[in-house]
Amino acid sequence: MSHKRRKKQHIKKPGLSPGTLIFAGQRSLETPFLNGWKYNAEILEQINDAGDIESELISGVNLWYDLRGLHDIELIQKIGTTFKIHPLGLEDILHPGQRPKFDEFDDGNLIFITALSFSDNLLVTEQIGIFFKPGLVISFQENESDLFEPIKERLLKEGSRLRQKNSTYLVYALMDLVVDQYFEILDKIESQLQDLESDISENENHQFKHQWHLMRGDILLMRKITLPLREVANRLLKLEDPYEGDQHYLYIRDLYDHILNITEALETCRELLTGINDMYQNTINMRTNKIMQVLTIISTIFIPITFIVGVYGMNFRVMPELDWKYGYFAVWGLMIFMAAAMVYYFKKQKWF
Repeated sequence: MSHKRRKKQHIKKPGLSPGTLIFAGQRSLETPFLNGWKYNAEILEQINDAGDIESELISGVNLWYDLRGLHDIELIQKIGTTFKIHPLGLEDILHPGQRPKFDEFDDGNLIFITALSFSDNLLVTEQIGIFFKPGLVISFQENESDLFEPIKERLLKEGSRLRQKNSTYLVYALMDLVVDQYFEILDKIESQLQDLESDISENENHQFKHQWHLMRGDILLMRKITLPLREVANRLLKLEDPYEGDQHYLYIRDLYDHILNITEALETCRELLTGINDMYQNTINMRTNKIMQVLTIISTIFIPITFIVGVYGMNFRVMPELDWKYGYFAVWGLMIFMAAAMVYYFKKQKWF
């Protein structure tokens, strides 16, 4: 696992009035572009001209605009003015890094959700803003890559559920796609945890601390993103739909269940990561104890040998053994015998 890609966030200058539009992210594409669709069960009309923003909402017809690239302040301001998006909502859209949340305004609702993906083994985040009200959905994507391409493919299919439902169902579909990607990220994290556990069990992993801290950061990041999503889904569940009553309830409840499953899985991953760290520390302690045991045995064996050598290393003039012909060999024999006897005793006691 590699380092996460973090985007530099710029803080709004002090003294500016609330709702001042300043792009605080990093430009990820040269020119923003806006696509639009008018659709229901019978019609599907695509709007490709960003300068031709239709503001008229027709009963029974859904309007979806998808903007990619957020650094064009004039375009953002135009969208906000056309569809009466609150200036505070526009300000949050231009500040990537918002925590997932649900904001209610007089002229519509605004949801922020964070998309996750792996790119070259890097965990990449992207803020998604979704403004919606009956008959209208506007999605704001930060990157050039089209996260909602699968939704657009479903929209092109005549008779699809997306075409049959209203704008609330489209909001559900967009959120559900992002949450489904969480499961893919979670599967990869769980696989990496298993690999890390196997490495510790089989041999020493010199990169453990580095990998452990990176995985801990990934899990904490996902947890930080998914926990507020429960409140977002819960607020969406309680939203009154003037067109279709509670028909969206079952789908959003399923989305809420998915978010709960991911949250619980992340808690399991966090506990598993803690357990892996404990196992690693135990492995290090056991290895250290073994080394200390061997060194202690060696030291114990050499203590009496060192005593004997010390005795015969003294420079007393009267030491009868020094004049004995076999004295040198006798001392060697005594030391070897004592070492062998101690090793035998230690093994008999199963000390090593």
